[in-house]
Amino acid sequence: MSPLEKLVGEKITKENTIFYICGWQGTIDGVMNYMSPKGFVTMHDKRKDGSFEVKYESYG
Repeated sequence: MSPLEKLVGEKITKENTIFYICGWQGTIDGVMNYMSPKGFVTMHDKRKDGSFEVKYESYG
């Protein structure tokens, strides 16, 4: 279980969690490198049905 999952007390999945990330593009890329294999999709790469779990703002 990750430190974040320990903090919230349950497993974090794309079915029960939405993330908002802001910062440098490298930070966003690093977070998505971790989250993409877990099935999380960004608002910019929406699924065919329009669903996503990650919104982000990049500052460079």
